Amino acid sequence: MNPREAEMTKICDFISSVRLNKIFNALLISGFPGCGKTYTVNLAFQQLKLKPLYFNCVQQPELAILKQNTQFVIMDEIDIGLRKFDLKPFFSRLQQLKCGLIMICNELQTTPPVPCDNMYMQQFSQTQLKTLCLLKLNLTEATISTELSESLDYLCYQVSKNSDARLLDQYLSSKDLSIKYFASLFTTNLSINEYQAKLILLLDKYQQTTVEQLKKDLENELDNDFPQVLDWLKKLETTKILTLKGKLVEINQQTFKKHKKFITDLAEEAI
Repeated sequence: MNPREAEMTKICDFISSVRLNKIFNALLISGFPGCGKTYTVNLAFQQLKLKPLYFNCVQQPELAILKQNTQFVIMDEIDIGLRKFDLKPFFSRLQQLKCGLIMICNELQTTPPVPCDNMYMQQFSQTQLKTLCLLKLNLTEATISTELSESLDYLCYQVSKNSDARLLDQYLSSKDLSIKYFASLFTTNLSINEYQAKLILLLDKYQQTTVEQLKKDLENELDNDFPQVLDWLKKLETTKILTLKGKLVEINQQTFKKHKKFITDLAEEAI
């Protein structure tokens, strides 16, 4: 069963209504990142065997070109698009063509300049994430082993705390789906604070830099003075996450990737 069956049914009903009535109509789908908004919309169009014009407002430098036979348009990251583009002429053209418009956004307070229906997608529950895992692995509860089932339960519990189901593809791509492997992804022995985590992210951003440049970057980005940067670097070197080569500092990508989620989450507390 699709964990977003109810939402997909509503989207399919919206699409069918536009096709039947041949009028412009819009649907705004909002929800936190990774809750399956784009995934569910794409699945609905696949089920109806339709090919909409998909447009990501973040990735595309210009608005999509509308053709006379355009029936449906998906505008992803519309909250960004409203700030990036002048959308009134674009929406006016959609109305002339009597297209169906589906807008997807993360910001819950987004208000497009066109009348639209609204749908809010809740974050995935642990049970829904388990269903999603089984779909991705082409398995069912009846065919899955007890060991793998328990392993997926652990994975879904951890992902549910982050609420970003997009991480599942990354985790399930491994040949090792054991609890031991998943535990290694979610546990960390890094004893660092939020500013040290921010420092690590800066290192990853610049790949190779100097101690002086890091001090400057930290002062600019965190609006504070950090005379202890060198002490932090020496401490972090003991965790194998970076290497000091004289005045040069270089990130250890293998160690960084292992702890990336922990570091990123912790660094957000410094903002």
